Amino acid sequence: MKRPALFILLYTLIGILFALNFVDTKSGLYFLFTIIIITLIITIYYKNSGYLMLISISIIAFIFSLNTGLHKNTNLNNIADKDYPVTLEGTVSSIVAKYDDVYLYKISSTNINFKKYSTNERINIYVYTDKKLEIGDIIKTKSPLLFPSKKRNYSDFNVPIQYAIKNIEYKMYPDKVYVKGHKDTFMYYLNKISNKLEQRIYKIYNNTDSGILTAMTLGNRQNINEEIYSLYKYAGIVHIIAISGLHISIFCSILFFMLRPFRKNLSAIIIMLFLVFYTVFTGCSVSVLRASLMTSFFILSGIVGRKYDLLSSTAMACSILLINNPYYVYDLGFQYSFIAVFAIGLSANILKKYNIKNKYLSVFITSLIVSFATKPITIYNFYYINFIDVFTNIIAITLVEIILICGLFSIVISCLSMNFATIFALPVHYLLFLIEKSATLSLKFPISHINTGGFSIIIIILMYIVFIVFYNLLIKRKTYCVTFIICITILASFYIKNYSYKGFEAIFYYVGQGDCIILKDNNKCYLMDAGSSLYSPKGNKILKELKYENINKIDGVYVSHMDFDHMGAILELAGNIDIDRVILSKYCTHNNNYYKLVEKLNQNNINIEYVGENYKENISNTTTIELIGVDKNATKTNNSSPIYKVTSNNKSILFTGDIDTETEEKFLDCNIDADILKVPHHGAESSISEKFIKAVSPESAICSAGYMNSYGHPSDKTLILYNNMNIPFFSTEYNGQIRVRFQNNVIKYKFLNTNYNTIDNYIRKND
Repeated sequence: MKRPALFILLYTLIGILFALNFVDTKSGLYFLFTIIIITLIITIYYKNSGYLMLISISIIAFIFSLNTGLHKNTNLNNIADKDYPVTLEGTVSSIVAKYDDVYLYKISSTNINFKKYSTNERINIYVYTDKKLEIGDIIKTKSPLLFPSKKRNYSDFNVPIQYAIKNIEYKMYPDKVYVKGHKDTFMYYLNKISNKLEQRIYKIYNNTDSGILTAMTLGNRQNINEEIYSLYKYAGIVHIIAISGLHISIFCSILFFMLRPFRKNLSAIIIMLFLVFYTVFTGCSVSVLRASLMTSFFILSGIVGRKYDLLSSTAMACSILLINNPYYVYDLGFQYSFIAVFAIGLSANILKKYNIKNKYLSVFITSLIVSFATKPITIYNFYYINFIDVFTNIIAITLVEIILICGLFSIVISCLSMNFATIFALPVHYLLFLIEKSATLSLKFPISHINTGGFSIIIIILMYIVFIVFYNLLIKRKTYCVTFIICITILASFYIKNYSYKGFEAIFYYVGQGDCIILKDNNKCYLMDAGSSLYSPKGNKILKELKYENINKIDGVYVSHMDFDHMGAILELAGNIDIDRVILSKYCTHNNNYYKLVEKLNQNNINIEYVGENYKENISNTTTIELIGVDKNATKTNNSSPIYKVTSNNKSILFTGDIDTETEEKFLDCNIDADILKVPHHGAESSISEKFIKAVSPESAICSAGYMNSYGHPSDKTLILYNNMNIPFFSTEYNGQIRVRFQNNVIKYKFLNTNYNTIDNYIRKND
């Protein structure tokens, strides 16, 4: 068996992915079917029955990953996400981040609700507080114990997965934290050294350069200039500020040069010890772990006299990390790091096959292959593609080598003379400036940022299958030609099935305690409200969702009324995406929010249209938006909300803004019957009229509300009323993002999290 490590990795990955997405018995059957089919294909192709043994590896990985998860402590799960406080005692194991005046600490718990935990049983908890703490501080605090926030939109950052990657179980937001004592740990001293080195860097360089160099050498990315980070990200070179194989190889080369007087084996041991120290020192990020493991394999292969194989080494490192934590498979750094290294290994085979020895051509081909290999990851996570980044990367990677060497020398020499240190700082500054300018220039090309929209994981996997088949074609394994054609056909069929729908769709986007509904039909896009929060702006999140939907223009934004939770995000969207016009009621309240909105729209040359009675807009041949009624004499902002009805293919949704019961009953004789009722005022008790609901006669009701919001929306009375009327009640609070399609005279619902009625969850929550 050639390169068995690759096959072991493949079967480990299959087992892990099925385990982490395990739902029911059907998932298990799919898993067994998949590994059997893959194994039979491999066995027949290589004519070796020994490959059948690989099935056991996949099953072991499946069982192991199935039992490796968070929230295994049933007692703690029962008290999590409740209103009452939990007493926590523990030790600060790391300082994770600082957000304005709030610190985020990782606490290793020793006592929760006066139950002691041994070293092996300790649970890691994120604690947010304004109190400055040190690693090793023994603290006591009291606060509700919370689960990590669920993903509630398709484009949202998956917080539970990130917690799992970091091995964090819960989080807390205590008002007060008491320090009971302090324990000088190894990590405490490492943190002190890191802080001292960071201070030296900031003395030598300006703030922008210091932030980048601190990330490149110490692994601390907290102080990177946001504009620079965004520039690097969109230019496709953000990886240069993360410590990876390039950085490790440079550090090890310098260390190896310094250890030349010593014996080879002693030098190797010292370098491997350095790798262990440096990995812990920089926070054990996945990219550093990968680079350190592979460098260690390279050193060990030299000691034992074995030929080093890049692909096998990469597969071994990948398998080791996944066994340690199966959730690494979802880590973005893990994905980029390993895919890039695998691509480098494959490119080496291509260069060898075609006998390409020209240094510059070799660098270009390798960069091109790595760029294309990592494109699916970028598409899946960021919904765009950059075809210029291969050139920007060649420039950046070439210059980073010099930057790191000069940067390290400047830090070391600063211990002797700050003046001499600034001499080495000059090339670092100008080379970083050159990278910045090349990145800025690259983004001016139209093909540097092409929106793709969100793709399913199936499409991404098929992309990689096509990539592997194409690689085999390049090295002239002609037997793959038929497979290549089959893969292209499958890829095209999946794309047509999943992305060809152009009919009406309403997306009830979760913005917390606010409203935002995206209406799509035949390449047109409208928003029904775009709410935000003063404390948690939602504009960028809505913008990300629009990118996920591959929407580059908003044809119109209907604003119900001038409360921030219904119009605040428009202030952030204006200027960041093309908006044709904003539609307001003639009778909307002219409060401070109104004047802010008008000013922002005028600054960005966005038209404002004021509408009243008898207003109707045809957004396609089959879909209309009609203003059913509005209270002209409303004294409250909420009651100035117009009632809009969106009709498509003989199905309709009624949007009511935040009107109350009194206003609802003014429109009982209007054309308010609809298939779906957008619940008024987030389900508030003041906005439930049984007469109104009967007049609408909906097949279902959809409510927008924030998870565990302080208003208690939707109210008990609201939930009970809809339940008694046998109307299914769904809410973004528990269901997450809700999608509704009108197809073939049928309403199709899609829920991100679950499909149960909110009333069912409410009953379970309060048992």
